[in-house]
Amino acid sequence: MTPAGVRKANVAGMLRHLSREPLVGFTMMALAIFGFDAMIGEPEQETIVLSPDSVELLIDNRAAMLGRDLTQEERQQIFQNLADQEVLVREAVKLGLYMHDPITRKRMIDQMHFLMAKRAPDPTREDLERLRAERPDRYLYPRTISFEHVFFMADPEPARQLLLDLTDGAAVPDGAGDRFWLGQQLEEYTISQLLTLLGHDFVQSLNRLEPGTWAGPVRSARGWHVLRIIAFHDPKPLPDRELQRRLREDWEAAYRRQTYDAQLADMRQHYRVDLADTPPDDVRNVSELVLGTVRPGRQP
Repeated sequence: MTPAGVRKANVAGMLRHLSREPLVGFTMMALAIFGFDAMIGEPEQETIVLSPDSVELLIDNRAAMLGRDLTQEERQQIFQNLADQEVLVREAVKLGLYMHDPITRKRMIDQMHFLMAKRAPDPTREDLERLRAERPDRYLYPRTISFEHVFFMADPEPARQLLLDLTDGAAVPDGAGDRFWLGQQLEEYTISQLLTLLGHDFVQSLNRLEPGTWAGPVRSARGWHVLRIIAFHDPKPLPDRELQRRLREDWEAAYRRQTYDAQLADMRQHYRVDLADTPPDDVRNVSELVLGTVRPGRQP
């Protein structure tokens, strides 16, 4: 082979090798797609830089779906589609389309919340003690109630008769009432638990009763109850492990809230918020709704 032939073969081999490199291959595709505009002198307004890894991942996923290697045209089409998507996103932003789409706006706001969240530093013992002193009731196990009852699912009349017997000093007869899945004695239930289990009206009635005396029939979300309060239990300290967990959670939440508020306050400095042009009466109506102002001469 002549020296010229050797050089030609070396160049061809180098080009074949380079064409198999993802970065070079994507660059060649980009030149092929956008090169024509450059040749005719179209000014480049904005540069779009695509990640070779992202393009290669799309190509690999498509090849796995088809069960074969992609042709050069198919690879180029994937690259073109990805570039077109970026073009459309940027043009949509320029047109402000996101301003009128509530779903997109919410996603952007949620993303800003995520980006503005700051990791809280580890609190000191003094930090946690100060937090506990600010809201001592939050770090107590809540007040609870213990009571015994006889349950009647549908008919309150047998409950009334039973109450008369118990008031006269009789004992609760075996098998009285209907079966209640939590049993006849409920020990140290919190108000929130009873609200979930038996409803608001039942809890309201329970709080008005005196311990040690049979009362009823008291209606719940599940039926009727003849009951006697055993005791109202005062709030008590949380177990130390639970106390420390709750204190740290509150510390982190307070830190995130404070840093978020500070960042948002700084952002507000760059904006002025006005009402759009509206008739004077409409402006006053909005002011009353948003600001709580009252029209002149109108009594609050």
